[in-house]
Amino acid sequence: MGVDPAGHHRLEGEAPLGQRPRGPVRDAEIVNAILCQARAGCQWRYLPHDLPPKSAVYYSFARWRDDGTAETIHDLLRWQARENRAHDAARQVAGAAIY
Repeated sequence: MGVDPAGHHRLEGEAPLGQRPRGPVRDAEIVNAILCQARAGCQWRYLPHDLPPKSAVYYSFARWRDDGTAETIHDLLRWQARENRAHDAARQVAGAAIY
């Protein structure tokens, strides 16, 4: 256990207060940051500070865009939405036939 300059006790390896820990970033955090950027429509540099660094987020986004991963995810989500819509429509038709 260590003590930071402000006198707060912290575990070894734990990031100082207000800073993100250094080291590998999980893909789930990257995806959350990309979705946040897409939802807000903000510039990469204005991502909230509780998300991974913009350089890591944009690097992953650009890599997934260039290697086709982003397009594959988009296609799978579109397919899933269409399947759900068709399933809901079939359930409504079946429900209307019962009454």
